[in-house]
Amino acid sequence: MADKPITENVTGMQAERARADQAIGFTQAHHAAVLALERIEKLQLKPVPQLYELWFRYFQGDPEIVRAIENQPGQLDEVNCHKIYKRYLSESARDEAVKNVTEQVQVAISELAGILTSVKSAASDYSDTLDTVETRVSQAS
Repeated sequence: MADKPITENVTGMQAERARADQAIGFTQAHHAAVLALERIEKLQLKPVPQLYELWFRYFQGDPEIVRAIENQPGQLDEVNCHKIYKRYLSESARDEAVKNVTEQVQVAISELAGILTSVKSAASDYSDTLDTVETRVSQAS
């Protein structure tokens, strides 16, 4: 009977930890959202979803976005922000990335199929050699 309260306590602690993790995640997301809106206002950009997503991802620490924004020559105006968004976050950029990955997977599969064909051929040749050796050994006996 002593085990039951310990199990309940562990389960309760795990639930508390999960709630704490959620709260931390919410707090971090909320903080990034506030900073994104403040940056949009500071730069006098139109508060449109694309720019919000760009700055939200920046303040969440997305490495590509951080690098693109911090290496942007000149002022970060609306045009430059939209260029960065289009390059890294737009649906067409995502579609292009998926297309590239799909092509790479297809090439890898084709290469693998070629390797498997070569291995099958080598195994068949080896089998033929073993059959020949077996026949010669049998004939020599």
